[in-house]
Amino acid sequence: MKINAKSKKNDKKLLVGSAAVAAMVVAGATFAWFTSQDEVTNRLSAEADYKVSITESFTPPEDWTPGQEINKDVSAVNTGNIDSLVNLTFGHSFTVTGKGTPITASAAATAGLDNAVEITADEAKAAQAGGYIIYNKDAVVTENNAMEASSAPFTDNGLYLFRREIKKTVGDDNKLTSVGYEYSGYYVKGGKYYRVEIADDAVALKTDSPEVDTVDTTKVNIPTVGDAYVYTYGDGTEVTWTFVKELEADTTTVDNKTTDFAQAKGIRITYAGKDATTTDDDIVVYVAFDKDAQTNYTYNATNKKYYYNYVLPAGTETKSPLITSVTLGSETKENAYIKLDYDLDVILDSIQASVNEAKSYTNETAESWLAGSTVNGQQGTAISDTNGKVTWAE
Repeated sequence: MKINAKSKKNDKKLLVGSAAVAAMVVAGATFAWFTSQDEVTNRLSAEADYKVSITESFTPPEDWTPGQEINKDVSAVNTGNIDSLVNLTFGHSFTVTGKGTPITASAAATAGLDNAVEITADEAKAAQAGGYIIYNKDAVVTENNAMEASSAPFTDNGLYLFRREIKKTVGDDNKLTSVGYEYSGYYVKGGKYYRVEIADDAVALKTDSPEVDTVDTTKVNIPTVGDAYVYTYGDGTEVTWTFVKELEADTTTVDNKTTDFAQAKGIRITYAGKDATTTDDDIVVYVAFDKDAQTNYTYNATNKKYYYNYVLPAGTETKSPLITSVTLGSETKENAYIKLDYDLDVILDSIQASVNEAKSYTNETAESWLAGSTVNGQQGTAISDTNGKVTWAE
């Protein structure tokens, strides 16, 4: 069969055209979608600056003596930016260096003084300042030799005693009717100075005369250092504390103790001493509450903590301190110790106070923090009034 060339050419065009149509059909089934994405981040930042700390005014004394009151104002301050609920509690501990076996001044010349209580030359100078020397090394001094404040302490070995006048009684006409005396001194040996303790009857005066008759050196002791004992509040035997209605021992009151914080003027902390059979070595410390403490704090006897009665807003301090002073009780005898260190630890605990939709301060996590307290009948929820007042149940 003879095929016409023109026919072949037309067939070829047809095939090409069909292929083009097919390609167009396939292309028409493919769709291209153009998409666009955008993202905007609006960041709101907040920094939780949670800082609640203790603030106090306190200068420890160089030498704390019985009856001496030391100012110590203790408060809480919120230096952060989050309102808080706070409480305070105390810890007490004594480090007491007791006395050893004393050496009498009469035996000191031959006795070893390695364990004796040594004092500085300045302390020896203070012991004689403003007094009259009545005993010099080994004899009574009959002349009235006043020791000026600039007088250097003696350096020769031996005992030195000094007397000062104490005006005890003044009559209705404002004239002195009787005079008492106090005595002080030191012992010198080998260029060192040692503390002495003088018994009340160690010095005898002549009849109807202020002149010294005799000095009994067996009644002048040089104390020696005993062991150091550390007693911490909470052991239940050596250190105890209780609320008291008065800060000093009240001889007209049989018992000034109280368990009611609302009546308490402070705390009396008592270290019973090494010898439980006597009170001569007892050490008593008074911690005074601020006059507004009962208004601004609630005491929880279960955990022995003092809850502040207000929400403590950011940037504020408590309305008043909890305590204002610490006093070494005047009933503490100086011969109860050679050295005494008393530590009053003030411990602060705080938790965030969150405000709810009702504009009340709440914190559901406070239940364990409250440790037994209930607030407005609901444990774990602190509800304040418009002044930020919180009602803690005792």
